[in-house]
Amino acid sequence: MKSANPGKMHLHTNQLTKLGGNTFQPLTNLEVLTLYNNLLVCECSLHPFVEWLNQTKSNVIGATCNDTNIQVTDFPYSKCYDEGVNATEITEFVPVAGKDMFDHSELTNSKSSGV
Repeated sequence: MKSANPGKMHLHTNQLTKLGGNTFQPLTNLEVLTLYNNLLVCECSLHPFVEWLNQTKSNVIGATCNDTNIQVTDFPYSKCYDEGVNATEITEFVPVAGKDMFDHSELTNSKSSGV
């Protein structure tokens, strides 16, 4: 009988754009997860997955933001929450004309100094 809890899961090159925070949580035997060559959109909805990613013992390979070398764990998720005692997730943004809420150049620069 085949295990419903695999040790390896190869999801690379599948055009995945979003992953939920509980997607891989039940897979307690997961040792390796490959995600490279996907289209992961680094936005607030990816934060629960990143929280799992930061806690798992699994070796996750290639979890990068779409069309960049930025790791999904380096996206500024703190900007996704209202400041205050009861921090709540912001689910809708009103863009400010001429200003990008998430400046990805800051991430690229900070990563290059550590290499």
